[in-house]
Amino acid sequence: MLGLLSPCLRHADPELREMWRAHLCGLCLSLRDNHGQLSRATVNTDAVTASILLEAQQPQQDPRTTAGRCPLRGMRTASVVAPDALSVRLGATAGLTLAAAKTLDDLAEDQAGLSSMSRSRRAVTRAASRRLQRAANADARVAVSVGTTSVINRLAGQANTERRATDLGEVTDATAEACAAVFAATADLAGVPGNREALAVMGAAFGRCAHLLDAVADLDRDRRAGDYNPLEATGTDIDDVARECDRLHGEIVAHLDALVLRDDRLVRRLLDRGLRHSIDRTFAAREAGGHPHSRAGVLTSTAVCLATAAAFDPFGKNSPPQPEEEDDCCKSTCRECCGDGCGDCCEDCCCESCCSCCDGCDCN
Repeated sequence: MLGLLSPCLRHADPELREMWRAHLCGLCLSLRDNHGQLSRATVNTDAVTASILLEAQQPQQDPRTTAGRCPLRGMRTASVVAPDALSVRLGATAGLTLAAAKTLDDLAEDQAGLSSMSRSRRAVTRAASRRLQRAANADARVAVSVGTTSVINRLAGQANTERRATDLGEVTDATAEACAAVFAATADLAGVPGNREALAVMGAAFGRCAHLLDAVADLDRDRRAGDYNPLEATGTDIDDVARECDRLHGEIVAHLDALVLRDDRLVRRLLDRGLRHSIDRTFAAREAGGHPHSRAGVLTSTAVCLATAAAFDPFGKNSPPQPEEEDDCCKSTCRECCGDGCGDCCEDCCCESCCSCCDGCDCN
């Protein structure tokens, strides 16, 4: 989903882009410092979102530190969240937990015949699983709050569910519960217990929606490979999935207003407009016969993750500006909703400057 969120962040206020970068790079450094270089491969959007959500609830912003030069920042330094700050520690634990669960799920699917692995890949996955589980539980305070062992075991049993389930809701329950646990943990760690209930609901909806979007994006590939896909296995119609994703997005937005946040700007950008864009782009790409962006599981290489984040240019001041008419958000949303006129498309469009790509539209 990281690639899907980036077009909306490209047009965000520069301060929001700086905040995103601070958490993304701070998370990467926290993983390196506390869990070793290889752990940086677990950087993913879900983990960054958890970090941002925790900081937004704290009475003060997390401390910043200056990160060294990085090729993915054009060899520039940057102000990032300190690696030992609670928010990025939560992000690190969340990323490691999801990665550990993913490896166990892959092994279980291989054993159940839902997918196939080579002998060498099976051995590497098994070894990685053990290391990831240890790392996920290493930060005791955060691990207890998230319930990492319970989350890992629940997600690791997904193959058994997939083997027998005929209901799409049952297939996505484990992902929903895992994200609910992470979102709720942000309230506990921030010391804002009043936010816990709403965040648990939001996390469940976010996790379920992410699972469905991945299933849509992977459907054609899974069919070709003969791999398990929840939509194929349950006989679910794509239009029904689209309606369910719309409902889940609405549920998240409805609970956003119930949260007590010190700064809600980036949280809203990600969980409201960012998720809306992800949904629209996934289904628009499928209707057009293209290839929706899949997250391909929770393991995302650091290079890919940071390079994708760099696409919305929070790092590079020297990058050439992207013309509005080339923006993916405008392609998939603005032109569809504007047509020959303007209407109220700017109210729903995820790009603040989107309507500049519609002829005769000046509703900003």
